[in-house]
Amino acid sequence: MSGTLEPIKVFSEVIDIDNPYIINKKFKISSENVSSIIIKGVTTKGERLSEEMLKRYMRVILSFLKKNYSRNVAIFSSSYRIQGTLLSALPDDFRKRSYVEVEGMSGQQSREVLNSFKLAAKSSQKGILFASASGRFSEGADFPEEELEAAMVIGIPFEKLNIKIKAFIRYYNEIYGRKKGRYYAYTVPALRKVSQALGRVIRSENDKGYFVLADERFLYKKYFDLLPEFVKRNYSIIDYESL
Repeated sequence: MSGTLEPIKVFSEVIDIDNPYIINKKFKISSENVSSIIIKGVTTKGERLSEEMLKRYMRVILSFLKKNYSRNVAIFSSSYRIQGTLLSALPDDFRKRSYVEVEGMSGQQSREVLNSFKLAAKSSQKGILFASASGRFSEGADFPEEELEAAMVIGIPFEKLNIKIKAFIRYYNEIYGRKKGRYYAYTVPALRKVSQALGRVIRSENDKGYFVLADERFLYKKYFDLLPEFVKRNYSIIDYESL
């Protein structure tokens, strides 16, 4: 089964299975093959970037792209709105190498973007994939070996608190209580999306990956605990100003 079922305790309670028998087979990924950093001083909280926050994010993004210039990389944003804001500030030399998932694009268009990005891994000019952490590229696409070697997640992809999501949270509150209800209905799904996006890089025990989590909220225990093990295996905390 997919690792995105984790945390298994939450999954088993939601589908009403008591005392599940769990077989957990994980990749034996060496700590030397993965490296992660969590960035302090940046956040997409509120889903609108101020001019100052946009400058901070561009500093983080450009550092990431320069460090991984010879690799195919992906930048997964918490929403298409955030992605659009970031792309509008991206320098032309990086924009020319970019492959962008657009909200509402057809299956055929998605395949064309994806295939072009994958082919870039074999060329002298590597690709930069911009996609939503809630989109099809973050959960349904496979990128073996050099097709994707580094990934950044910008923000936490919480659902918009619209009528549907609020009703969903109320329903879970009635079943599991207020503390568990919001956590199960709102927090866990968002962090599962983060795990899915980062997991595009690691597809086998031999893969190598570099990860950047660009939102200081990832340091909050309730979010950090839900990050995939391969990210937490070898990580450091860096302030955006030091980049």
